[in-house]
Amino acid sequence: MKKILLSTFVLCASIFSINAQVIKNDFTTGLNIGAKLEKGEYTSTTQGEENPIKANQWNRTGKTGDGNQGGTSPLVIAPMTYAGYVESGVSNAIQLARFEKVESVSPSRFSIYSLTNSSEYTEGTYYVAMMVNVEEVASSAGADFFMLDGNYTANNQRAKIFVKNAAEDATKFVFGLADDSSSPAVTTSAEYNKGETYLLVLAYNFDAKGVVGSNGIQLFINPDITATSAPATPTIATDVKATSLAVLRGLTVRQRTTTKIQIGGIRFADSWGGAVKGTQSSINEGNMDKGNIISTKYFDMKGIEVLEPATSNIYIQKDVYENGSVETSKIVK
Repeated sequence: MKKILLSTFVLCASIFSINAQVIKNDFTTGLNIGAKLEKGEYTSTTQGEENPIKANQWNRTGKTGDGNQGGTSPLVIAPMTYAGYVESGVSNAIQLARFEKVESVSPSRFSIYSLTNSSEYTEGTYYVAMMVNVEEVASSAGADFFMLDGNYTANNQRAKIFVKNAAEDATKFVFGLADDSSSPAVTTSAEYNKGETYLLVLAYNFDAKGVVGSNGIQLFINPDITATSAPATPTIATDVKATSLAVLRGLTVRQRTTTKIQIGGIRFADSWGGAVKGTQSSINEGNMDKGNIISTKYFDMKGIEVLEPATSNIYIQKDVYENGSVETSKIVK
């Protein structure tokens, strides 16, 4: 009977994995701790010859000026953890530095993960899940740090996530959300602790574009990640404006003089399950193109690496292939 139950569980888990696949989760593959995040740059109206912007890597923004390309590249740091999240402790994270103001100039820097230069992401709802630790905030108006981008060169940002100081307690802050504004259209009623890691899921619904009152941009903070669908009520939400994204081509982070933030475990998916706990599909890519598996690691459900998995327990298996791609899957030993 135990074998039958176990087989049934594995079959159900496999079915769920097929229906809850992440589009991409290897956002720091090949980048060692301490390395610069950006690999390409867009220095003018034409791509630089030495390090041009490419898809499937982090790039310096195509916007010019100290307010867009100031400071230095974000750095790669050790993995972040959040209990129960499939990416907890798995891949290296990103450190967004707090820049110093130089005379009258307040530099900031946009860095984009360029997903594609084509138009495959244009309809339905897409989700981005990530762990976020806000270490420092020095803004009462709101400072954006993560957003979606309609151009793979990072000059068409929408669906922005903000942070700003809490009204009275300097150790706390609030999250904000806006489509194309320089300040949040809505902020959380709850206050959050600086230095604590939270799980955020950003949802963007192309089909709600221009529909007033549709709340097509939603932010979920510390949601129930065991659920198979998004909670009925987001933490905060705002409308997708008629002038918003026509296509999604990248994910952009921003460094500034008012914030210091860590971001890790990013997952981009077209379903709730794929964002918070699904596995990466190998149906379209094919393992032959990836080469052989060169390393395999196991993590418990709290994101802690396990050297020797015990039998009859559930683990997250992380496989790294020769071409640098990464697959994670939930297994039963």
